Amino acid sequence: MICSNCYNEHNFEIREEHEVICVRGDNIEIVSKVTYCKDCGQKVWNPEHDSNNLKVAYSLYRKKHNLLTPEEIIAIRERYGISQTTFAKVLGLGEKTIARYENGSIQDTAQNNLILLSQNIDNFKTLFEHQIARLDEGEIQKINDTLNRYTPKVISKSCYTKPTQFKNCLFGGFNYEQSEYEYNFIPAI
Repeated sequence: MICSNCYNEHNFEIREEHEVICVRGDNIEIVSKVTYCKDCGQKVWNPEHDSNNLKVAYSLYRKKHNLLTPEEIIAIRERYGISQTTFAKVLGLGEKTIARYENGSIQDTAQNNLILLSQNIDNFKTLFEHQIARLDEGEIQKINDTLNRYTPKVISKSCYTKPTQFKNCLFGGFNYEQSEYEYNFIPAI
């Protein structure tokens, strides 16, 4: 860093200041770190601090507007074991869109809701089926393998049912609400 006023290269101090950053037309107040030249007292541009200040403002904006964080978007995508590009294709978005969101860009509410809904396996499967023409064979196979891991498996063809009350059961890592019958699988004879 160099002070553009006195050309000082070494004598700086960091101060915390209240700052308002406009994010998508919304004024977000943060406590920012600002670099000052100790020799002349002028503000000095510090790319690291400016970047971190912007990240803090974006984080507060996401929280205020109930938007997914980059880490949450990554977790949803990784649940299916697919790339950013493949995930974007399944969602019907541009191929670089998910990469931008995972790297900190702020998504619109509509895209946020689409990503949020995709964490449900049934919604993801529906989106996949509607966007299959955008995917190559490798992407299709990888998604089918993932979906098959989460599909309930019948252990035996021979089973009986008995009436039961409403309850939830955990099956393949997901909750499915059972309504009228409980299925008990018994070994085939």
